[in-house]
Amino acid sequence: MFDLMSQFYELIGNEVEASGGKVVKFIGDAALLVYSEENAQRGVEALQQLRATANNWLKTHGLTGELRVRAHLGPVICGLLGTASEKRFDVLGETVNVTALLRPDGLTLSPELQSHLQS
Repeated sequence: MFDLMSQFYELIGNEVEASGGKVVKFIGDAALLVYSEENAQRGVEALQQLRATANNWLKTHGLTGELRVRAHLGPVICGLLGTASEKRFDVLGETVNVTALLRPDGLTLSPELQSHLQS
C-alpha cells in the first residue's frame, strides 16, 4: 500500500507542478494544492484533468473510489513553517478552512471561485 501511495503522490505532484500549481502537503490520501489567483482558470482546468487522470490510475490499479476535488479562491498567509531544523512551505487562513468544508461532489468549485472565473 505504501508503494501505491508513493506512486499516487508522484502522479498528483507531476500533474500539479506541470500546470503551474504547487503541492503544499499530502495528508493521507488527500492533498492540499495551491494555484495563484492569476492562474485560477488554468488551475481549474488542470484539476479537471487531474481528476480524470487520477480516477483512471485508481481503476488501473484495481482500486475503488474517485478523486474528489474542492477548489476555492481567497487570501491566505503563506511561507515556511516548522521546527528550527526543518521548515516547509505551508498556507494558513480562513480560505483553507472554507475549502476543506466544501461539500465534495466530484469537482466542487466555491461560489467565489465560480464568480472569479466568470469575470
